Amino acid sequence: MKGLYDDEGNRIDVLYRQTYPLEHLIEDVSEESGDPIGEQLLQLVCSNKLIMLNPISAFLLQSKAVQAAIWGMKELDSPYFTETEKQWISQYFLPTYLEEDIFIENGMKYVKKPSFGREGDTVSVFQGTEKLFEDKHKTYEKSLPVYQKYVDLPSQQIKTVNGILEGKVLIGSFLINGKASGIGLRAGKQITDNNAYFLPLGIKKGRE
Repeated sequence: MKGLYDDEGNRIDVLYRQTYPLEHLIEDVSEESGDPIGEQLLQLVCSNKLIMLNPISAFLLQSKAVQAAIWGMKELDSPYFTETEKQWISQYFLPTYLEEDIFIENGMKYVKKPSFGREGDTVSVFQGTEKLFEDKHKTYEKSLPVYQKYVDLPSQQIKTVNGILEGKVLIGSFLINGKASGIGLRAGKQITDNNAYFLPLGIKKGRE
Protein backbone atom coordinates (compact mmCIF):
# COMPACT_ATOMS: atom_id res chain seq x y z
CA MET A 1 0.00 0.00 0.00
CA LYS A 2 1.33 3.42 -0.94
CA GLY A 3 2.11 5.79 1.89
CA LEU A 4 4.87 7.50 3.83
CA TYR A 5 6.84 5.39 6.28
CA ASP A 6 9.70 6.00 8.70
CA ASP A 7 12.96 4.01 8.85
CA GLU A 8 11.31 1.33 11.03
CA GLY A 9 8.37 0.75 8.70
CA ASN A 10 5.82 2.73 10.72
CA ARG A 11 3.30 4.53 8.60
CA ILE A 12 3.15 8.33 8.96
CA ASP A 13 -0.38 9.73 8.80
CA VAL A 14 0.36 13.38 9.57
CA LEU A 15 3.53 15.13 8.40
CA TYR A 16 4.47 18.48 9.94
CA ARG A 17 6.12 20.65 7.29
CA GLN A 18 7.51 23.49 9.35
CA THR A 19 9.38 25.83 7.01
CA TYR A 20 10.61 23.61 4.17
CA PRO A 21 9.65 25.36 0.89
CA LEU A 22 7.14 23.62 -1.36
CA GLU A 23 8.92 24.96 -4.44
CA HIS A 24 12.03 23.07 -3.31
CA LEU A 25 10.02 19.95 -2.55
CA ILE A 26 8.87 19.77 -6.16
CA GLU A 27 12.51 19.53 -7.28
CA ASP A 28 13.57 16.91 -4.70
CA VAL A 29 14.86 13.64 -6.17
CA SER A 30 16.37 10.55 -4.59
CA GLU A 31 20.17 10.58 -4.62
CA GLU A 32 20.18 6.79 -5.06
CA SER A 33 17.50 6.16 -7.68
CA GLY A 34 16.75 9.60 -9.10
CA ASP A 35 13.05 9.15 -8.34
CA PRO A 36 11.06 12.41 -7.93
CA ILE A 37 10.40 11.82 -4.23
CA GLY A 38 9.15 15.37 -3.71
CA GLU A 39 6.40 14.99 -6.30
CA GLN A 40 5.56 11.54 -4.93
CA LEU A 41 5.11 13.03 -1.48
CA LEU A 42 2.74 15.69 -2.81
CA GLN A 43 0.78 13.00 -4.69
CA LEU A 44 0.22 11.20 -1.38
CA VAL A 45 -1.21 14.42 0.04
CA CYS A 46 -3.45 15.01 -2.99
CA SER A 47 -4.77 11.45 -2.83
CA ASN A 48 -5.58 11.79 0.93
CA LYS A 49 -3.02 9.15 1.91
CA LEU A 50 -1.10 11.73 3.95
CA ILE A 51 -2.07 14.88 5.84
CA MET A 52 0.48 17.70 5.68
CA LEU A 53 0.78 20.59 8.11
CA ASN A 54 1.32 23.28 6.83
CA PRO A 55 -0.85 22.23 3.85
CA ILE A 56 -0.09 22.62 0.16
CA SER A 57 -2.64 25.44 0.00
CA ALA A 58 -0.27 27.57 2.13
CA PHE A 59 1.74 27.98 -1.08
CA LEU A 60 -0.89 30.42 -2.38
CA LEU A 61 -0.26 32.95 0.38
CA GLN A 62 3.49 32.39 0.36
CA SER A 63 3.93 34.61 -2.70
CA LYS A 64 4.75 38.24 -1.92
CA ALA A 65 2.84 39.11 -5.09
CA VAL A 66 -0.27 38.67 -2.92
CA GLN A 67 0.85 41.79 -1.03
CA ALA A 68 1.04 43.70 -4.30
CA ALA A 69 -2.46 42.52 -5.20
CA ILE A 70 -3.88 43.58 -1.83
CA TRP A 71 -2.17 46.98 -1.96
CA GLY A 72 -3.35 47.51 -5.53
CA MET A 73 -6.97 46.76 -4.64
CA LYS A 74 -6.71 49.16 -1.71
CA GLU A 75 -5.37 51.94 -3.95
CA LEU A 76 -8.11 51.33 -6.51
CA ASP A 77 -10.67 51.58 -3.70
CA SER A 78 -11.87 48.05 -4.40
CA PRO A 79 -15.24 47.11 -2.86
CA TYR A 80 -13.62 43.79 -1.88
CA PHE A 81 -12.36 45.47 1.33
CA THR A 82 -14.39 47.38 3.88
CA GLU A 83 -13.33 50.89 4.85
CA THR A 84 -11.96 49.54 8.12
CA GLU A 85 -9.92 46.91 6.28
CA LYS A 86 -8.53 49.57 3.95
CA GLN A 87 -7.39 51.54 6.98
CA TRP A 88 -5.67 48.43 8.32
CA ILE A 89 -3.91 47.91 4.99
CA SER A 90 -2.75 51.55 4.91
CA GLN A 91 -1.48 51.29 8.49
CA TYR A 92 0.25 47.90 8.44
CA PHE A 93 1.18 47.18 4.80
CA LEU A 94 4.15 48.59 2.95
CA PRO A 95 3.34 49.91 -0.54
CA THR A 96 4.10 46.93 -2.78
CA TYR A 97 4.03 46.72 -6.58
CA LEU A 98 5.04 44.44 -9.43
CA GLU A 99 6.93 47.34 -11.06
CA GLU A 100 9.39 49.85 -9.60
CA ASP A 101 8.26 52.85 -11.68
CA ILE A 102 6.52 54.76 -8.88
CA PHE A 103 9.61 54.57 -6.64
CA ILE A 104 12.01 55.66 -9.42
CA GLU A 105 9.78 58.55 -10.48
CA ASN A 106 9.72 59.85 -6.92
CA GLY A 107 13.38 59.11 -6.15
CA MET A 108 12.35 56.88 -3.25
CA LYS A 109 14.25 54.07 -1.58
CA TYR A 110 12.73 50.69 -2.33
CA VAL A 111 13.42 47.01 -1.95
CA LYS A 112 13.44 44.48 -4.78
CA LYS A 113 12.71 41.00 -3.50
CA PRO A 114 11.64 37.70 -5.08
CA SER A 115 7.96 36.83 -4.77
CA PHE A 116 9.03 33.36 -3.67
CA GLY A 117 12.06 33.73 -1.45
CA ARG A 118 13.26 33.73 2.14
CA GLU A 119 16.10 34.65 4.48
CA GLY A 120 16.98 37.82 2.53
CA ASP A 121 18.21 35.75 -0.43
CA THR A 122 18.23 37.75 -3.73
CA VAL A 123 17.06 40.95 -2.01
CA SER A 124 18.39 44.35 -3.19
CA VAL A 125 17.84 47.91 -1.95
CA PHE A 126 17.70 50.84 -4.40
CA GLN A 127 17.55 54.63 -4.32
CA GLY A 128 15.91 55.49 -7.62
CA THR A 129 17.95 53.52 -10.20
CA GLU A 130 21.04 53.23 -7.96
CA LYS A 131 21.57 49.97 -6.12
CA LEU A 132 22.62 50.72 -2.54
CA PHE A 133 23.26 47.23 -1.22
CA GLU A 134 22.18 43.65 -1.77
CA ASP A 135 22.33 40.12 -0.43
CA LYS A 136 25.14 38.11 -1.99
CA HIS A 137 22.98 35.04 -2.59
CA LYS A 138 21.02 34.81 -5.87
CA THR A 139 19.01 31.62 -5.44
CA TYR A 140 15.71 33.20 -6.50
CA GLU A 141 16.82 35.29 -9.49
CA LYS A 142 14.23 33.57 -11.71
CA SER A 143 11.38 34.30 -9.31
CA LEU A 144 8.96 37.10 -10.17
CA PRO A 145 10.19 40.19 -8.25
CA VAL A 146 8.08 42.57 -6.21
CA TYR A 147 9.05 46.14 -5.32
CA GLN A 148 8.34 47.44 -1.85
CA LYS A 149 8.85 50.73 -0.03
CA TYR A 150 12.06 50.70 2.01
CA VAL A 151 11.81 51.14 5.76
CA ASP A 152 14.89 51.29 7.97
CA LEU A 153 14.67 48.67 10.72
CA PRO A 154 15.22 49.83 14.32
CA SER A 155 18.65 49.16 15.84
CA GLN A 156 19.20 47.35 19.11
CA GLN A 157 22.22 46.15 21.04
CA ILE A 158 22.02 42.39 21.57
CA LYS A 159 24.05 40.02 23.71
CA THR A 160 25.64 37.17 21.71
CA VAL A 161 28.35 34.54 22.22
CA ASN A 162 30.67 37.03 20.50
CA GLY A 163 29.79 39.85 22.88
CA ILE A 164 27.49 42.84 22.48
CA LEU A 165 26.57 43.52 18.85
CA GLU A 166 24.44 46.13 17.13
CA GLY A 167 21.64 44.54 15.14
CA LYS A 168 18.60 45.53 13.11
CA VAL A 169 15.47 44.11 14.71
CA LEU A 170 12.70 42.53 12.65
CA ILE A 171 9.36 41.67 14.25
CA GLY A 172 7.37 38.75 12.85
CA SER A 173 3.73 38.13 13.68
CA PHE A 174 1.69 34.97 13.19
CA LEU A 175 -1.99 34.18 12.74
CA ILE A 176 -3.88 30.90 13.11
CA ASN A 177 -7.41 30.87 11.73
CA GLY A 178 -7.38 34.66 11.58
CA LYS A 179 -6.42 35.08 15.23
CA ALA A 180 -3.14 36.46 16.57
CA SER A 181 -1.10 33.50 17.80
CA GLY A 182 2.44 34.72 18.37
CA ILE A 183 5.30 37.09 17.60
CA GLY A 184 9.00 36.58 17.05
CA LEU A 185 12.09 38.80 17.03
CA ARG A 186 15.17 38.46 14.86
CA ALA A 187 18.22 40.69 14.80
CA GLY A 188 20.74 40.94 11.99
CA LYS A 189 21.64 43.21 9.10
CA GLN A 190 19.29 45.63 7.37
CA ILE A 191 18.51 42.71 5.05
CA THR A 192 17.58 39.95 7.50
CA ASP A 193 19.40 36.80 6.34
CA ASN A 194 19.92 33.28 7.68
CA ASN A 195 22.72 34.52 9.97
CA ALA A 196 20.29 36.67 11.96
CA TYR A 197 19.82 35.95 15.65
CA PHE A 198 16.55 34.77 17.16
CA LEU A 199 15.90 36.87 20.25
CA PRO A 200 14.20 35.71 23.44
CA LEU A 201 10.88 37.35 24.11
CA GLY A 202 8.74 37.51 27.22
CA ILE A 203 5.73 39.32 28.60
CA LYS A 204 6.04 41.16 31.89
CA LYS A 205 2.87 40.80 33.88
CA GLY A 206 1.78 43.67 36.09
CA ARG A 207 0.94 43.32 39.72
CA GLU A 208 -2.53 41.98 40.39
